[in-house]
Amino acid sequence: MHHTATATAEYLAVRWAGSSEPCSSIVSCQIVLLGVMGLMPGWEFLQPLTLRIAQDDDDSILVTDDVFHMYGVGDSIRESVADYFQVLAEYYDHLSCDEDEPSRALFQHLQSYIRPLAR
Repeated sequence: MHHTATATAEYLAVRWAGSSEPCSSIVSCQIVLLGVMGLMPGWEFLQPLTLRIAQDDDDSILVTDDVFHMYGVGDSIRESVADYFQVLAEYYDHLSCDEDEPSRALFQHLQSYIRPLAR
């Protein structure tokens, strides 16, 4: 069964696609990020970014993406997404300081997905 959700500024939930029922299982869940996120204040997602959600062997929740190959880990989906946001923000800061051509290209790609609202 496939689940999907759109995360908004004040609401983060994973629901069955096309249903108001929350996911009863973490297997095959996804969150689509777009716009300003309450869990990542000061940042805006400019285009949809899909996060995959899985439960690890130790019952921790793992959130990953297929675009930047970043991940977040936590005891809940909310914690995992917050950890993912922290990693993505650190990646943005790191690439913004690099001057080599490969890093500049990666930074431009990242900027097509997220941007700081005020820095």
